[in-house]
Amino acid sequence: MSVRPLVVVTTSAHRSRLYPALRAAVQLAGGRPWRLDPRRPRPDWGRARALLLGGGIDVDPSRYGAPRRPGARYEPERDELELSALARAAERDLPVLGICRGAQLMNVAAGGTLHLDLSAVVPGHSPRVRLRAFKPVDVRPDTALRSALGRSRLRVNSIHRQAIDAVGDGLTVSAFDDLGVVQGVERPGASFFVGVQWHPELMLHHLAQRRLLRRFTAAARADRSAET
Repeated sequence: MSVRPLVVVTTSAHRSRLYPALRAAVQLAGGRPWRLDPRRPRPDWGRARALLLGGGIDVDPSRYGAPRRPGARYEPERDELELSALARAAERDLPVLGICRGAQLMNVAAGGTLHLDLSAVVPGHSPRVRLRAFKPVDVRPDTALRSALGRSRLRVNSIHRQAIDAVGDGLTVSAFDDLGVVQGVERPGASFFVGVQWHPELMLHHLAQRRLLRRFTAAARADRSAET
């Protein structure tokens, strides 16, 4: 029986309603999740084989030179922890999957920026939480995301007020919705470096979302094989 690769999964230091779904998704895809947040012990990065940046509250806008929103909640210690985790993953070219906030953080780490409030800049965008797949998304050909999903167009859920604005250095847009909002980014040439604006862990009944997570953990197993 093959050994399940250790997947570091980042979350908020506070109660996370998303982590149980992330944990189940990683396990279903063949990985072994290790929860990482500012209050928990750090993982043994020598054993880690992949990094999953989970969703949550907004990335601190000061990270990309924008003012904070009055009354908004931020978690700077989580930002710092995840930026450090990304740097560690980059040192070893570990597979990285970013989900919602995680994709946004990947972009910020690469020098990109975010739309603070999509409703103010994208006519027709609704900040309403939609857990079911409803939003049409186009996936560009010849991308890692397209290969992983096995689809060029699909419907996804929506749990976000913010999204990627200026794309960071070395990243390319791999998916967008019908309003032109970026829904996927990746780094060409990496073993696996993909961020999606939706939450695949909440749509495991869709084959394309299970394929994405399996491709991620398969990349983690390939990384392990390369070092043994």
